Formats: sequence, C-alpha cells, structure tokens
Amino acid sequence: MEYLRWRFGRVHEAAQQAALRADSADPDGVWAHLSSKVFSALLLRERALPTGSDDHGRLSRAEVFVERGDLAQAVRELEGLSAPAARAVKGWMRQARDRLVLEQSIRMLQAEALLLMESFQETAADQIAPNL
Repeated sequence: MEYLRWRFGRVHEAAQQAALRADSADPDGVWAHLSSKVFSALLLRERALPTGSDDHGRLSRAEVFVERGDLAQAVRELEGLSAPAARAVKGWMRQARDRLVLEQSIRMLQAEALLLMESFQETAADQIAPNL
C-alpha cells in the first residue's frame, strides 16, 4: 500500500499536467507543455474532500482517498477522468485494482479458514464427548 501511495504522488502530477494540457487550445504545443508544468506546480492541494466533477476535482478526491488507504474509492474517482488524464493514471489503476483483488482474496481465504476451524472444532468435540 505504501508503494501505491508513493507512486500516486507522481501519477497525480502527470495526470494534472495532462488535464491542463487538454484544457488548452493547442494541447500538443510547446506552450501547453510548459504552462501545464508551471500551473500544476501552483495548484493548491486540498486536504478536505474537494468538490467538482472535472479532472482536477477527481484527482484531488482520489488523492485524499489514497492517503486514507481507501483504494476502492480512489479507483472509482479515477475511472471518471478524461482520456488524457486517464492515460497518465492507467498503470497505477492496474496496480491498485490488482491490490484490491488480492485483498479480497485474502479476506475470502481467511473466512474459509475460520469456517474450517469451526467445523474441525465441532467434529473434534463430537468425537470427544461420547468418550466422557
């Protein structure tokens, strides 16, 4: 999880820059690239849960969710990004989804192990009881 938090910081910046470039008249131009780097560095990051359905709002909310350890909510937010910003977070999203699947699998295995232990204990108690 720590790696995903660390990596999200880098991905967040790249996605902010991509979103800013997409908002410019010439997204592939030199000015768009330079201004997106400058403006993304100047954007204030909100620590409360930001509002807005644009890429900047979604990225800010996802950042809050990642810091809280809520990968599922972060992924849901990032799924609504526009194409340029979505491309910037694609690899992180794949890793986050893999992590969520792994965590779900672990929970299922733990639940199955508990059920087996309970069943085993009941069987053992039934075998011991007649001998008493």
